[in-house]
Amino acid sequence: MATGRRSRRDQKKKGEIMVAYIALRATRLAIGPFILGTLVVGICGLFGTGCELRATGPARDSSAEERRAASAQTLGEARRGQLATSSGELEPKMVSTDRTPGGLPRTSMEAATALDMARLLRSQGRHELATYYYLNVINADPTNAHVLLEYGALVKEIASGKEKEGKRSEAAELLEKLASLFYGQALQVDWKFVETVVAKATEYQKWAESLREKEYTSVTSGGDNQKWEELKQKLMAGQPPAVPESPEAAEKQLREWEPLLPVARANAAPGDEQAVKWLEDHLKVLQAVLAFHRGKSIVNEYLSDAKGESSPTVSAMILQQAELTLRELTALKAVLPPALAEEVRHLARQLSEAALEVSNLQAKESSEKAWSEFLKDRSIESRIDDIKKWEPPKEIEADAACTRKLEDLEALMREIQAMIPLLSDFQVREKAVSQLEGLSKEAERISKVRQNRYCQWALQKIKLALEMFEKNKGWLNDNEVKFGEALIDQLGEIDESLLTFETRRCYSEAFETIFGELGKVRSTDLERQGTKMYVLKGMLEKEKKTYRDF
Repeated sequence: MATGRRSRRDQKKKGEIMVAYIALRATRLAIGPFILGTLVVGICGLFGTGCELRATGPARDSSAEERRAASAQTLGEARRGQLATSSGELEPKMVSTDRTPGGLPRTSMEAATALDMARLLRSQGRHELATYYYLNVINADPTNAHVLLEYGALVKEIASGKEKEGKRSEAAELLEKLASLFYGQALQVDWKFVETVVAKATEYQKWAESLREKEYTSVTSGGDNQKWEELKQKLMAGQPPAVPESPEAAEKQLREWEPLLPVARANAAPGDEQAVKWLEDHLKVLQAVLAFHRGKSIVNEYLSDAKGESSPTVSAMILQQAELTLRELTALKAVLPPALAEEVRHLARQLSEAALEVSNLQAKESSEKAWSEFLKDRSIESRIDDIKKWEPPKEIEADAACTRKLEDLEALMREIQAMIPLLSDFQVREKAVSQLEGLSKEAERISKVRQNRYCQWALQKIKLALEMFEKNKGWLNDNEVKFGEALIDQLGEIDESLLTFETRRCYSEAFETIFGELGKVRSTDLERQGTKMYVLKGMLEKEKKTYRDF
């Protein structure tokens, strides 16, 4: 088995956690004889082999059918059946392929784990818990007759033990449900095993009927007739006993009065129908009270386990099982005493609060993981560090250095902004928002650097224009064509609207100084160099430099 486990080390982490948790829970909870029958009912319900398929087996006496119907209403049966099949995380997906030398099918890693666990628990004498895992395998591979027969042998051992302990009623109930399961599975197993499976189902059914007969004989041979007569007289007098709320009192009354039901039915006289009906209903209420206390204990343990878990994922899975139990408790509220019904509502509030807390922890864990992977995969921190350390070149040129850095920064901000909606935890989102705020400040810094570099470049162009103006200004004759070139070639590239106030004043002074010297030759000819019209046209057509060029 150790070799098998080593070969399955790549199994998903969540599945490993849950299998370990089930094994741990099994050792901590005191699992009573109540469990096995509930698992069979749950599996029969899953395969559609419940009451409908029971018709395929031998006929039963009506009292046995009524007992099964009453028993199926208890919380434990519904819960245990669901626990065996409801969680998608716990259901192994078996692959029916060729057979191993031992006759069992080769299964997927998950189903093999369940089968190994079932056999290990059986070898340790933990039979009731082993039934969980056998039913898990049967659920995944309903055609596997070998596992079905192995499971039947295990339940047979449990039933034999109960019969030796004098618990014939419980043993009969287990065998009836086992027979029902076998009749249903006979429709799905390999055709070679159909006759064997049906024969086993018949064997279990006959054994159950024998136990029922012995039980009936034993209860009617004592003083139960006298007890029933006394109880009937109280009912006729309008003095029905109250429903006990404590589990001890309810269990005691159930043990005392349950044997009276077959006596009441067998000896019912005209007019006794209401008394018999009251006894039937009262026994169901007592079963519900006991089921409530069992379920309450289980829910409280689940809540305690969930709070003690360090992993929110495992806590959530535990609370899912608690919710399944609570659903069954909620279904019992209609028949429970008012005080116990209020306790169900209190448990629901506790579970809701725990679920909200775990949900928040899950969101935080998930968000932190997503954010950490995002930072690592996109090298976010190193990119941010590069941006914070960046400084522009010393040379003032239209090299677009600032613009390229701003584009990198904006791309980084867009990546972080796209990540924020995926972070469900508020604190983790705040980390992302804080990064954005820091990048916004860096964007503002680089934008100011770019504007400053643009203005410094503009001042250089203004200086060149004025130097050209001074160079071509004569004592007698000015070279107005050169004046125009200075304005067009130097000032024409500057976008005045992008300048700071101080730089714009320098631009205006230079322009007015040079442009004012063009008035000596008046002309409306736009093509004549050295004229104001020609210069204005040239400056208008000259391509302007913008911030993006720096």
